[in-house]
Amino acid sequence: MSTSNALQGKVAHGRTNLETGQSGTIRIWHGGMPRVVTHLLVLFLITFTLILYGSLYPWHFHTQVLESSPIWILMYSWPKRLDGLTVKDIVINLALYVPLGFTGYLTFRNQRRRWFTFLIPLLVALLLSSCVEIIQLFDEVRDSSALDLLCNLLGTSVGLSIGYWLRTYIESPGVPVAVLRYPDVILLLISWFLWQIFPLFPIWHISALVDKLQVLIGFQLSIADLLTYFAAWLLLACLLERVLPQQIISLLLFLLLLLMPGKLLLAERSMVWPELIGAPLALLVWSAGLARLRTRIAWMVGITAVTLIVRELWPFRWQIDAVQFVWLPFIDTLAVDTVGAVVILLEKVFLYAAAVWVLWQIRIPPLIATGLCASALAVLEVLQTHLLDRVPEITDPVLAILAGIVLYVFHNADHFLARSPTRCQTRLLIRKP
Repeated sequence: MSTSNALQGKVAHGRTNLETGQSGTIRIWHGGMPRVVTHLLVLFLITFTLILYGSLYPWHFHTQVLESSPIWILMYSWPKRLDGLTVKDIVINLALYVPLGFTGYLTFRNQRRRWFTFLIPLLVALLLSSCVEIIQLFDEVRDSSALDLLCNLLGTSVGLSIGYWLRTYIESPGVPVAVLRYPDVILLLISWFLWQIFPLFPIWHISALVDKLQVLIGFQLSIADLLTYFAAWLLLACLLERVLPQQIISLLLFLLLLLMPGKLLLAERSMVWPELIGAPLALLVWSAGLARLRTRIAWMVGITAVTLIVRELWPFRWQIDAVQFVWLPFIDTLAVDTVGAVVILLEKVFLYAAAVWVLWQIRIPPLIATGLCASALAVLEVLQTHLLDRVPEITDPVLAILAGIVLYVFHNADHFLARSPTRCQTRLLIRKP
C-alpha cells in the first residue's frame, strides 16, 4: 500500500496512519482534541512520571492545619532573598521541566490551531507543578515556592522553543542527512557529551585547579573504571562512524582527547587516571585495527557486556549474608544532592543506551535488545546482594528499559517530520539502510 492510499484509507476513520515501510509506523490521532503522536505520547508520559517521582521524593508526608487556602499560601511563598541556594534551585527547576516542554511540543504538534501545540504542554506543566508545590506543604523535607512554579513554567517554555526549533530545522532543506537517518545516534552522541561537560559551570580559581591536580596524583587506578572509559570511547567511535566519514573519526577522537584537560575548569569535575589511560587506549585500538574489522560491532557487543559485568561486580568480594535489595529507583541520585551523583547517572544512561544500540546493530529487535540488557543488569544487581561495599538496587534495570524506549522513539526521523500528511509524504523518502 502506498503512503497516499494509506492516508486516504485511514483519515475516514478519524486517524491518519503513515505507512513508512522499514522506517516504522507513525500514528497521529485526529479524532477529537487534542491530536497526539502516539509514540511520542509515551515519552511525554514517562517524562511526566519521572518529574512527579523526583519532585515528591522521599515522600515523608505529614498532616498539618493550614492557616489559609493552599493556593493562597503558594501564591505568596516567594523567597525572602536571592542567595546561592536560591539560584541553584532556579537552575534545577528550569532544567527539570525542559524535557516536559520538548516532548510536549513533539507530542501535540499536530493541532488544528498552532497555539494549542504550546498551550497544552504549558497547562500540563502548570497543573503538575501546582499540585506538586501544594503537596509539598505536607512534606517534612520540602518547601513550597511560587518561584519554583514560575521556573517550571519557564523551563517548559524553553523545552517548547527547543522542540519548535528542532522541527523547523528538520523541515529545512539544508538539514544534514545523518540527522534524518540516525536521530537515535545523534541522541546517544548528545548524551555522551552531556556526561563529559556536566555541570557546565566553569571555575577559574587557581587554588581549585591545584586541589584537583593533587587529587589526580593520589587517585587510585580502578580496573572497572578503566574498562568503562575504554568501552565508552570505543562506543563513541562506533557512533561517530554512522554520521561521519571513516577517515576523520580517528582525528576527531584525538582532538577530543586534547580537550580532556578542560574538565579541570568545570565545577566539581576533574580528570582521573582510568580516563587518562582508557581513552587513549581506545583510540589506539580503534585506529590500529578495530575500525577496519567487519565484525567490529560484534566485538563491541562483547566488550560492552564484559564492561557491564566488571562494573557491577568489581571488586568481586563475596559474602555469605545477603544485604537488602533497594526497590525504589534513583535513590542514590535523589538522596545525594551533588554533581557527582548526576555525573554517575549520565554515565549509566550513555552506557546502557549504547548497550541497547549495539544489540540493535546485530539485528536483535529493539524490544528483545532492551529486555536482554535490562534482564542482565537485574541479574547482576541480584548478585550484588552478596558482594561487599555494593548497594543492589532496581535503578540500573529501570534505566536500561527507559533508554530502550527513548531510543526506539528516536529511532525513526519520521516522528519529527512535517505537520501535514502532504508534507510528510515528500520527506518520508529517506530510508535507513
